[in-house]
Amino acid sequence: AATPLRSTAGAFAQPSGVVLEVGCGCGVAGVAVAARDATSRVLLTDGQPSCLSAAAANASAFADRCATAALRWGDVAAATTMAAAFRPTVVLGTDVGYDPSSHDALVATLAACCRPAAAALVLVEEARFRDVHAWFLEALEAAGFALRERADLSGKIELRRYALTSAGRLNCACTPLRA
Repeated sequence: AATPLRSTAGAFAQPSGVVLEVGCGCGVAGVAVAARDATSRVLLTDGQPSCLSAAAANASAFADRCATAALRWGDVAAATTMAAAFRPTVVLGTDVGYDPSSHDALVATLAACCRPAAAALVLVEEARFRDVHAWFLEALEAAGFALRERADLSGKIELRRYALTSAGRLNCACTPLRA
């Protein structure tokens, strides 16, 4: 999945972009952005310490402008503080919407990360199950995210760019997901 993202990242990330990746896993997408744009700054976040260790190792070649930080979905206060300090121009999520039990916490975190600097939200998602994918898209819309661009990358995988409208909500009826 990294190849399509690298080839389309320029359409969604501005040069010298400040990218905050949510749910980075091993950091492949954020590292691809760093590799593509030598002027970008990237913050890779995840709620799993083992993922952050792998992401840090993968980003080591870009250590001067690529960092990692712990962020649990649903911890809106931590996401807001992190985004206010980092000021992302793009919030990136790759394959994060697959679990319906995480949608409320994830969407609240995405909104908190986008709000301080009016960052664009870029999602690369595989629609494994049509219903789950539709529920995730509905949760984004209900939270005030407006779809701005969409690119079909390979049948079931699509890249979407959103903007958070002024009506976007930060609160969620959820508790932060536990590691």
